[in-house]
Amino acid sequence: MKPFEVFEHTADVGGRIYGKDIKELFINTAKLLYFLAGAKQYERIEKVINIELSSETIEELLVKFLNELIYYMDVKKIGGKIKKLYIKKKGKMLGIHCEMTGKKISVKREIKAATYHNLKVKKEKDIFSSEIIFDV
Repeated sequence: MKPFEVFEHTADVGGRIYGKDIKELFINTAKLLYFLAGAKQYERIEKVINIELSSETIEELLVKFLNELIYYMDVKKIGGKIKKLYIKKKGKMLGIHCEMTGKKISVKREIKAATYHNLKVKKEKDIFSSEIIFDV
Protein backbone atom coordinates (compact mmCIF):
# COMPACT_ATOMS: atom_id res chain seq x y z
CA MET A 1 0.00 0.00 0.00
CA LYS A 2 1.37 3.40 -0.94
CA PRO A 3 1.39 5.94 1.92
CA PHE A 4 0.04 8.84 -0.17
CA GLU A 5 -0.52 10.32 -3.61
CA VAL A 6 -0.39 13.98 -4.60
CA PHE A 7 -2.97 15.98 -6.56
CA GLU A 8 -3.19 19.61 -7.60
CA HIS A 9 -6.15 21.69 -6.45
CA THR A 10 -6.80 25.11 -8.02
CA ALA A 11 -4.11 27.33 -6.39
CA ASP A 12 -3.43 24.81 -3.65
CA VAL A 13 -2.05 21.29 -3.42
CA GLY A 14 -3.42 18.16 -1.79
CA GLY A 15 -3.00 14.50 -1.27
CA ARG A 16 -4.77 11.23 -0.63
CA ILE A 17 -3.36 9.48 2.39
CA TYR A 18 -3.65 5.84 3.40
CA GLY A 19 -2.92 3.82 6.52
CA LYS A 20 -3.68 0.47 8.07
CA ASP A 21 -4.80 2.35 11.19
CA ILE A 22 -5.33 5.95 12.34
CA LYS A 23 -1.77 6.18 13.67
CA GLU A 24 -0.28 5.23 10.30
CA LEU A 25 -2.66 7.63 8.54
CA PHE A 26 -1.39 10.53 10.69
CA ILE A 27 2.26 9.53 10.16
CA ASN A 28 1.76 9.25 6.39
CA THR A 29 0.05 12.65 6.35
CA ALA A 30 3.12 14.16 8.04
CA LYS A 31 5.29 12.49 5.38
CA LEU A 32 3.06 14.01 2.69
CA LEU A 33 3.47 17.46 4.26
CA TYR A 34 7.28 17.21 4.25
CA PHE A 35 7.22 15.83 0.70
CA LEU A 36 5.04 18.68 -0.59
CA ALA A 37 7.25 21.26 1.14
CA GLY A 38 10.36 19.70 -0.41
CA ALA A 39 11.85 19.57 3.08
CA LYS A 40 15.51 18.72 3.32
CA GLN A 41 16.50 17.50 6.76
CA TYR A 42 19.96 17.89 8.13
CA GLU A 43 21.48 15.01 10.08
CA ARG A 44 22.22 16.78 13.34
CA ILE A 45 19.46 16.07 15.88
CA GLU A 46 18.48 19.27 17.62
CA LYS A 47 16.01 18.08 20.24
CA VAL A 48 12.99 15.94 20.97
CA ILE A 49 9.73 17.70 20.19
CA ASN A 50 6.53 16.71 21.99
CA ILE A 51 3.17 17.70 20.55
CA GLU A 52 0.02 17.41 22.65
CA LEU A 53 -3.31 18.40 21.10
CA SER A 54 -6.99 17.64 21.55
CA SER A 55 -10.15 18.08 19.53
CA GLU A 56 -13.71 16.86 19.14
CA THR A 57 -13.26 15.07 15.79
CA ILE A 58 -10.53 13.07 14.09
CA GLU A 59 -10.57 15.50 11.15
CA GLU A 60 -10.06 18.50 13.41
CA LEU A 61 -7.27 16.67 15.22
CA LEU A 62 -5.57 15.91 11.90
CA VAL A 63 -5.68 19.57 10.81
CA LYS A 64 -4.42 20.78 14.20
CA PHE A 65 -1.59 18.23 14.08
CA LEU A 66 -0.52 19.25 10.57
CA ASN A 67 -0.72 22.95 11.38
CA GLU A 68 1.51 22.34 14.42
CA LEU A 69 4.05 20.61 12.16
CA ILE A 70 3.79 23.56 9.73
CA TYR A 71 4.47 25.95 12.63
CA TYR A 72 7.65 24.06 13.55
CA MET A 73 8.68 23.89 9.90
CA ASP A 74 8.00 27.56 9.15
CA VAL A 75 8.86 29.38 12.38
CA LYS A 76 11.42 27.13 14.09
CA LYS A 77 12.88 25.66 10.84
CA ILE A 78 12.59 22.20 12.42
CA GLY A 79 11.09 19.01 11.05
CA GLY A 80 11.54 15.47 12.14
CA LYS A 81 10.83 11.81 12.18
CA ILE A 82 7.93 10.70 14.32
CA LYS A 83 9.14 8.26 16.96
CA LYS A 84 5.91 7.84 18.94
CA LEU A 85 2.32 8.77 18.20
CA TYR A 86 -0.73 7.97 20.30
CA ILE A 87 -4.34 8.94 19.69
CA LYS A 88 -6.73 8.34 22.55
CA LYS A 89 -10.31 9.17 23.38
CA LYS A 90 -10.70 11.28 26.53
CA GLY A 91 -14.39 11.62 27.31
CA LYS A 92 -15.91 13.44 24.34
CA MET A 93 -12.50 14.62 23.14
CA LEU A 94 -9.72 12.97 21.16
CA GLY A 95 -6.14 13.57 22.20
CA ILE A 96 -2.87 13.11 20.38
CA HIS A 97 0.63 12.76 21.76
CA CYS A 98 3.45 12.87 19.25
CA GLU A 99 7.16 12.63 19.93
CA MET A 100 9.57 13.37 17.12
CA THR A 101 13.27 13.98 16.70
CA GLY A 102 13.62 17.57 15.59
CA LYS A 103 16.21 18.38 12.96
CA LYS A 104 17.03 21.62 11.20
CA ILE A 105 15.33 21.70 7.81
CA SER A 106 15.06 23.85 4.73
CA VAL A 107 12.01 23.85 2.47
CA LYS A 108 11.51 24.54 -1.24
CA ARG A 109 7.79 25.33 -1.05
CA GLU A 110 6.00 27.26 1.66
CA ILE A 111 2.96 25.48 3.05
CA LYS A 112 0.74 28.01 4.81
CA ALA A 113 -1.84 25.71 6.40
CA ALA A 114 -3.76 22.46 6.28
CA THR A 115 -7.41 23.11 5.44
CA TYR A 116 -10.77 21.55 6.26
CA HIS A 117 -11.90 21.70 2.61
CA ASN A 118 -13.80 18.42 1.92
CA LEU A 119 -11.83 16.74 4.72
CA LYS A 120 -13.15 13.35 5.81
CA VAL A 121 -11.33 10.40 7.36
CA LYS A 122 -12.82 7.11 6.10
CA LYS A 123 -12.35 3.41 6.75
CA GLU A 124 -13.02 1.00 3.91
CA LYS A 125 -11.94 -2.65 3.81
CA ASP A 126 -9.59 -2.25 6.80
CA ILE A 127 -7.79 0.73 5.21
CA PHE A 128 -8.06 4.26 6.56
CA SER A 129 -7.91 7.07 4.02
CA SER A 130 -8.34 10.80 3.74
CA GLU A 131 -7.87 13.66 1.33
CA ILE A 132 -6.33 16.90 2.55
CA ILE A 133 -5.78 20.24 0.86
CA PHE A 134 -2.88 22.51 1.85
CA ASP A 135 -2.91 26.24 1.35
CA VAL A 136 0.35 27.18 -0.43
